[in-house]
Amino acid sequence: MGPAGIIGERAVYSTVGLLTAGSSLFFALVPLPRAYYPEIFFQRPEEFVPASFFLLALAGYLRKGHWKNDDLEYWLVLALIVSFIGQAVFMSLSGRLFDMEFDAAHTLKKVSYIFVLTGLLISINNLFKKEERQNRELAEEIEERQLAEEAVRRANLALENLNQTLEDRVLQRTQELEEAQDQLVRTEKLAAIGQLAGGVAHDLRSPLGAINNAAYYLRRRLGSSELAQSNPKIEQFLGIIGDEVQHSNRIITDLMDFDQGKPPSTVPTDLTDEVEKTVSTLEPPEGIHIETSFEPEVMGDGQILRRVFANLALDAMDAMPDGGRLTITGRRVDGFAELSFGDTGVGIEEQNLKRLFDPLFTTNIKGTGLGLSICHEIVTQHQGTIDVTSTPGEGTTFTIRLPVGLGGKAT
Repeated sequence: MGPAGIIGERAVYSTVGLLTAGSSLFFALVPLPRAYYPEIFFQRPEEFVPASFFLLALAGYLRKGHWKNDDLEYWLVLALIVSFIGQAVFMSLSGRLFDMEFDAAHTLKKVSYIFVLTGLLISINNLFKKEERQNRELAEEIEERQLAEEAVRRANLALENLNQTLEDRVLQRTQELEEAQDQLVRTEKLAAIGQLAGGVAHDLRSPLGAINNAAYYLRRRLGSSELAQSNPKIEQFLGIIGDEVQHSNRIITDLMDFDQGKPPSTVPTDLTDEVEKTVSTLEPPEGIHIETSFEPEVMGDGQILRRVFANLALDAMDAMPDGGRLTITGRRVDGFAELSFGDTGVGIEEQNLKRLFDPLFTTNIKGTGLGLSICHEIVTQHQGTIDVTSTPGEGTTFTIRLPVGLGGKAT
């Protein structure tokens, strides 16, 4: 395709046909000149025509200068030099077929063909080497790019892991700070409440003792009198006064323990024995049954732990005014002694469970209050936990977990 457009096939074939016909007519009609001129020095002067073309081609290649770096053109230049010498020097002096000059010219012509073929082979070999080198460089570049992409992927993954680790550490540290702050607030709150509780307990113990003594005196004086026999409610009211005074004394004792805040001792403690001692001091109302089943031992303060057991048992009985069953069980679970106090009482609403161990939290449900906060503190001092589950109308279960071997190996 040239600047004028595309040349059609018909035009090409027509032009070639005309040129072929013209050539045939020329050689058919025009007589050819003689091949040899023995009367002159150069017996074949027409050989200078192709020699001049070889010379022009040689000058063109030398002028471009590519033969210095291009193997094919280098060998083409050599072939043109040989061809020019063969045509201009030997073929022009040949006087007959197969003389020495004729053979020398044709030998040089074959040498020029060998030079051209050599240049082609070297050029093809260089092309293959270049292609192989480019393929190798391309493969290395692809491998380097893959390695770089893999390195970037690993770096991104490491960065993501680092960010996640930092986020986890920040979250963990934030939680630790929040827990520490809550513990500090709780400690300060407990200290203030403990001081207040101790003062209130001391102030209440004396008047309650007087009320208890007065109730005892009236019960003895009126026990067999006509007034008591004529009015049975007098004995009932005196019994209520005595029960309430005992309940108040228990609260006062809890307040005193809360105020002291003494750390528990760590000695081998048989939980079976401590539970039996606790149950033996209880006087469950009619209709309430207590069942016990214990296995493990712990290192702790048995006397203080009995305060926890008694408080939970009495709270359970308060939650069953119409009778029921209190089940106290103990078992060993993963290095912990797990104690459960389950009752069939009125239960506790879910919104009250989260704040049940808060010393400032109070409800109108019997069996809740400051005593549970004291139980929580005692269990915490023993490096244990206390949890509660409850269903309103079906009952409540307190579960204590105490580590076995605290402060030494339990026997």
